[in-house]
Amino acid sequence: PSLVAAAQLLERVTPPGSIVISDQGIVALLAHRRVPGAVADTSVMRFGAGNLTPDEIGELLRTRPVEGAVMGRAFAIPELAPTFAPMFARSFTHVARLPSATVYWGRRASPVRSAR
Repeated sequence: PSLVAAAQLLERVTPPGSIVISDQGIVALLAHRRVPGAVADTSVMRFGAGNLTPDEIGELLRTRPVEGAVMGRAFAIPELAPTFAPMFARSFTHVARLPSATVYWGRRASPVRSAR
């Protein structure tokens, strides 16, 4: 139920079909939002193995029209939260802290480069 609340919020505050980054894939799915393939799996194991890095998430935020972010699992672990919380706070104007996740939205103005 708490993930459903996060999904409902994400659905309300981001445009239909928009791109989001989420470490709880079900939240994006329930909100009918798209997740870039490179970050469809944001498991702690991928970060631990070096198969996904915070820099890659930052690059997506700089190069794609990401409309929201959900931080509730891998992004929120003690080793990664000090990186992701400020990154998302710099990228978005609004934040809601729910029991299951923190939802960010309201993209700050920044030029989006084409990902080639």
